[in-house]
Amino acid sequence: MIMDVLAREQKFINSSVQERPHTELKKLNDIRFAIPFSIPDILRGMFNYLNEKRAVMKD
Repeated sequence: MIMDVLAREQKFINSSVQERPHTELKKLNDIRFAIPFSIPDILRGMFNYLNEKRAVMKD
């Protein structure tokens, strides 16, 4: 999916239609958030890190 977006990069950067770059940027943003949260190890690592630092956090 990301390779498809990158392959079309020049087309949407040089596009005179403003909606097209926004659409492509939204696709990239969706990919950015989908990747880390689809990997359970990252979620477990975040949880463990926050659990270890709980005493230091004052919120």
